[in-house]
Amino acid sequence: MVNFALRAARACRKASHGDRAHKEHSHGMTRQTHQMFAARGTISLALLAMLQAVTSVACVEVNGGAAELSWSVRTFDGARVEEDCHTDADSDEPKVHLEGIRLAWKAVADGEDGASMEPDDWKQFPCADGRGITEFSIPPGQQMFWIVPVCDGAILPAAGSFQVPPPIVRTVREGTVTTLDALLVVADESTCPAP
Repeated sequence: MVNFALRAARACRKASHGDRAHKEHSHGMTRQTHQMFAARGTISLALLAMLQAVTSVACVEVNGGAAELSWSVRTFDGARVEEDCHTDADSDEPKVHLEGIRLAWKAVADGEDGASMEPDDWKQFPCADGRGITEFSIPPGQQMFWIVPVCDGAILPAAGSFQVPPPIVRTVREGTVTTLDALLVVADESTCPAP
C-alpha cells in the first residue's frame, strides 16, 4: 500500500508540473472564456479557496519519517494530573507544573543500546496537548525514542525527579508515521520546583 505522505508528495510534484503546462497553454484562452469565469463570481472564488486549502494540506514536505505519540501525567501515588499538566493550587495532591513533553531520538545500529543518550534531534510539544506528531524529518532506519518532561522556561528536570518509560526502538521509514503509543509521565513537586 502506498503511504499517504508519498502520494501527497507525488501529487505536489504533479500539481507543479500542471501549473507550468497551464501557463504554457493559457495564451489560448479567449476573452469569452475569461468572461465566463468572471460571471460565476463568488462560486469561482469559493472553489478556488477550497482547492487551495486541499492543496496546502496535501503538500507535506517529506525528508524522512515522522513519529506520533500521546501521553498522560500522574503523580507518584497514581493520581491523574489535570488536563493542562498542572495540579490545581487548591488541591491536596502533590503540585505538578509541566510546560512540555520533549520527544528525543537517536540513530542506533542493530543490537546497540544507545549508551550515550545524547539525542540526534528532538521535538517539544505543549504538555497540555496530550499528543503530538513530528514533521517528516526523522532519518529512516533504526531510531531510539524517549521522552522527557520540560519545566517552565524549557528547563529539563533533574534525573530521578520523574519517571518515564524506557527508550523505545522503532524502524523509521521514509514518508511513514511511526506510532509510539500512549506514554506515562510520573512527576511531582520535585520535578519542576516552584521558583
